[in-house]
Amino acid sequence: MPRERLLDALRPVLVGEQAADVALICAPAGSGKTRLLSDAADRLAGEPDPPVVVWITAQDDSSATDFANACLRAVRATGDQALVEACSGLEQGPSDFGAQLAEALATAATRVHLVIDDAHLLAGLDVLSGLETYLRHQPAHVRTVISGRFEPPLALQRLRLDGRLFEVTADDLALSPDEASAILGQHGVRLDSRELAALMERTEGWAAGIRLAGMSLAGHADHASFIDDFRGDRRPVADYLIEEVLAGTPDPVRDVLLHTSVPESFTVELAEDLSRRADAGAQIEWLERHNFLITRIEGAPVRFRYHPLLRSYLRAEITRLGRRAIGELETTVSQWHEDFGEPLVALEHAVNAADTELIVRVLERSGLPLVLDGHGDAVEVHLARAPRRVLENSVVRSIHAAVSVHSGRSEVAAAALADSAPALDHRAAVLTEALRTHIAVDDGGLPGHGTHPEATGYADLDAYAALQHGRALTATGDLDAADRVLTEARSHARYAVSPRIAAHTAAAHAVLAVARGTGTPDCHAAVPRSAPTATAEDTVSGAIGILAASTISYQRGENRTGRSAALAYRLLREHDSDLARFATAAAEFYDLADAERDESSRAASPGLHAVLARVHASLHPLPTRAVPRPLLAALLPAVLTASLAAGEARRANDLVRDVASDPDSVAEVALLRALVSIHDHHWDAARRTVAPIVSGEVSCRARSGTVAAWLVEAQAAVADARTVRAHEALTSALELAEPGSLVRPFHEAGSPVRDLLAESSGRFGGANSFAEHIRATFPSVGTTSNGTLTRRELELLLELPTWRTSEQIAADLCVSVNTVKTHLRGIYRKLGVNSRRGAIAAARQQGLL
Repeated sequence: MPRERLLDALRPVLVGEQAADVALICAPAGSGKTRLLSDAADRLAGEPDPPVVVWITAQDDSSATDFANACLRAVRATGDQALVEACSGLEQGPSDFGAQLAEALATAATRVHLVIDDAHLLAGLDVLSGLETYLRHQPAHVRTVISGRFEPPLALQRLRLDGRLFEVTADDLALSPDEASAILGQHGVRLDSRELAALMERTEGWAAGIRLAGMSLAGHADHASFIDDFRGDRRPVADYLIEEVLAGTPDPVRDVLLHTSVPESFTVELAEDLSRRADAGAQIEWLERHNFLITRIEGAPVRFRYHPLLRSYLRAEITRLGRRAIGELETTVSQWHEDFGEPLVALEHAVNAADTELIVRVLERSGLPLVLDGHGDAVEVHLARAPRRVLENSVVRSIHAAVSVHSGRSEVAAAALADSAPALDHRAAVLTEALRTHIAVDDGGLPGHGTHPEATGYADLDAYAALQHGRALTATGDLDAADRVLTEARSHARYAVSPRIAAHTAAAHAVLAVARGTGTPDCHAAVPRSAPTATAEDTVSGAIGILAASTISYQRGENRTGRSAALAYRLLREHDSDLARFATAAAEFYDLADAERDESSRAASPGLHAVLARVHASLHPLPTRAVPRPLLAALLPAVLTASLAAGEARRANDLVRDVASDPDSVAEVALLRALVSIHDHHWDAARRTVAPIVSGEVSCRARSGTVAAWLVEAQAAVADARTVRAHEALTSALELAEPGSLVRPFHEAGSPVRDLLAESSGRFGGANSFAEHIRATFPSVGTTSNGTLTRRELELLLELPTWRTSEQIAADLCVSVNTVKTHLRGIYRKLGVNSRRGAIAAARQQGLL
């Protein structure tokens, strides 16, 4: 198969369009070097004025005479008589054949492409010296291509510096997926994208590997299982590796090869430990110098790794050392990675060694950080291969349960924790209690406050335990304590350099902010990154952080809250969970709130009933598992109020019944029933129902609920003509809402509360400015009931709150007193009032002041 992209890259060099007149192609055996050169020669032959291609295949142990004779034979094979005559002097095998070859080619004046294949076999000093002389004096009309498995020891640095050397490396020769598909197609093999990606990962584009795979796949029906099992110990691959790659490898090099095949990558130091050879570094240099199937990974320290097929062959070969010897090597690798801060790799090799003590040690030190960093599935896979006695350790059992929790399998974790004996180890006890709290909060239960987790000295564990304790405190309403504990969790996470715990803590703090109704939390850290190790817990935590931020934005009367909540919905759309249903309801409702800014048009919105139907469907049955109660408590009153306003009484009552089925939602049930009573003008029932909330006997899980309860109290007091009590209740609502700028409960209460705010304007003490802010954010109710005010009437209306006399206003407006009185009568008529104070109140209610 012609490699068009490489041929296109080579062409400018071969036809003289680039300054480079020497091409160097170096890559391991089986990379397709010779085939590339052959295709290039064929392409050149099709040019209008093709050059003469002189092809020399180097032989092992060639002397200068041997090489000169090989040159002459290659020249004669071209059939170009002028070139043959010019090079006839080489027949004597002169010691300075390089100079004579350059002179002969110059004399012939024929465009020549000299190809030296298998140049890695050239080792004699006389041959190498002659080639260097030739390259220094190479004629301008000649191009030279040197190809081999590794760079021959020629002085090529000057050519590099002068820009005369064009290089093709192993990376360049690696097959692309399209090229691999073409080769497989020659064997009648067609792979889907997933199978092809798996094969490319196994072969890394190595042409020989793909060709061998294609030959075997042609007779294999199950391509996926074959690729999964395609390793270097398969007979065709092993034979090729033995004959073409490993043949001639010195014994010390082979020894290092075998022992360093145990880890996926290794340093010189680890190679010395594994092979017990002080010269391991020298053997690795030999492998690099000979362009073996080895890759250098730059870093501190430098690491090396073998091609996957070569490593799997070596892993098969090393079994001849015996189980005990291999176990010792695996233990050495595990300890090295543990010391180097790579616990997941350390765990893998400890399990390979079946070293119980080492497995337990790695998990005790690093098990929880691994789970919290998203490696829980890998830990579980390794534990499944570990000796059974490993799970007798209490810390390991707790880590195993943590894997289940963070993979979204809380039921499995709860069962495992229920069956486990009390942990004697302090760390295991702290982790076990934290996991139980985690599960209880996610299940929607209300765990007891418990005791503050005693520090273990392990920052990751202390952060996780504090996080779960803080979530429990939030769930039970001890909000000040929750704030202190979550702040402590964030500090532990920062010390542990654990961005995941920090993100989960940010989400918990955002939920707390909804409960307290204060401040605007930084929820961005709770958004999960699209990382390969992202867990189910990451997705849930990120969605909760977004939903909390959306809830706060909604309560503050901000726009685009629906779009924000929709992001949480998109994160969870693959999840069949209560949280996904809640996110759907929140996104739908907040989007509706964004669209319906005008109170007068809300009930008439053509899409309102359809949206409310979807919201109620998502909320039935009530989503409680993994849904933070403050978020649910903040949404439910808003949905109920909108449903009642739209005439959806049946759905509203169904929602109340669903919430009443939760024995822990006493305050929320009371608030919802009171809102229904207010809507039905059952003032006494509303006041009695909301009394436990306003008295502090029970607490709403979200401060917005407490604000709404005080507004119910205010409306009931107005209906009973208890003006003082109405003002007190409204003031209490304002004082509770002001720290977090919670304006939505006032909007949802509608015109009665807006009228109260207008009538009591300026009489709320320290809450005056916030009261004015709420009035300014109330949805517009349109024009006056009796017509639109004229420009002159609007000018006069602005003067009314100054309480100046008609004569003073007339003087300022440069009109007569009678004109002012006429405009006043018009204002009173259009606003439906009969006094100046009434006009001011009505104008404020309608947004005219």
